[in-house]
Amino acid sequence: TVDQNGANTHSFVQQAGSNNIADVQLDGAGDGSNVGRTDFNGYYGDPAESVVVQIGDNQKAYVAQIANSAEANIYQGVELTAPGTVSLPSSGNTGTINQFAGADNSRADIYQEGFNNTATTNQTASASLAEVRQGGTGNASTVGQNEGSLHQAFVTQTGDGNDSFVTQTGTSNTATVDQFSSDNMSTGTQGGTGNT
Repeated sequence: TVDQNGANTHSFVQQAGSNNIADVQLDGAGDGSNVGRTDFNGYYGDPAESVVVQIGDNQKAYVAQIANSAEANIYQGVELTAPGTVSLPSSGNTGTINQFAGADNSRADIYQEGFNNTATTNQTASASLAEVRQGGTGNASTVGQNEGSLHQAFVTQTGDGNDSFVTQTGTSNTATVDQFSSDNMSTGTQGGTGNT
């Protein structure tokens, strides 16, 4: 399902496999530069956009954008370091990106391969960037970027049963989480300015 309400917004959805769900809602104005570059790499630099590519079975992607200049890309069933390369088998992954009012110039990327991984990114601030890469089975990532500007969060989990929670509520924050084995948990909260 794709719902669009606004000038120059655009969406690209490609699904291969069975029982996949993509729910995309775009509500914002673009700058008119949405030339048809609909590929695995997204529409870098363009506003109010969404690219969903799902390969495998039982994949779910949910995107809600209610802001200008927000970017969202969800790829599932692809190689984490080479999104243009299919990674099979892959199934049961869920990616959710919410970019609400005030999330101007934000960007959220989710790359998932493997089984039953869950990633959720919420952005309600300007100039935030969140990138989540998950491979393996049963990993979960939650990124919340609220208030202020220039937040960045990079999460990579490639084992099984890992959990990561990142919350950023200030300006100029940076968080990097790498978990490469299994059954790890990471919780990071950044409030204020100049955090890394």
